[in-house]
Amino acid sequence: MTERAERLEPCPFCGGEPELRPQGNNHTRSRKLTIKCKGCRFQLTNAAIRHGFDWLEKITIDAWNRRAPTEAGVPDGYRLVPVEPTQTMCQAMQEKLREWPRYPFRVAPVYQAALAAAPAAPKPTGQEPEGGAA
Repeated sequence: MTERAERLEPCPFCGGEPELRPQGNNHTRSRKLTIKCKGCRFQLTNAAIRHGFDWLEKITIDAWNRRAPTEAGVPDGYRLVPVEPTQTMCQAMQEKLREWPRYPFRVAPVYQAALAAAPAAPKPTGQEPEGGAA
């Protein structure tokens, strides 16, 4: 394929190496291009009848390399937090635990304090800030 194929990003699910698998050619009626992960075997396939392989390769590789923003798909009422609590989160929990007699048998206020102290999820690199470029 072309140099675009060399710019394939790793698999979005397992980080494995992707492989391009074309079917047909510019002279057959239908063409397919599949990108398949060698690790988890996830695959993305696009097909074309009227367009050639150059166009098909461009849209398929662009789709493979497209990554959702970090907070996309996070339902209302949820938020992304670090896997390991930060020091600030731990301090907020300790402060709430000192008030434990006010909240007997309730962990929710401690958890809410930790979430309030959690840092915001990092923005993916290469994205403009909201509201356009400054």
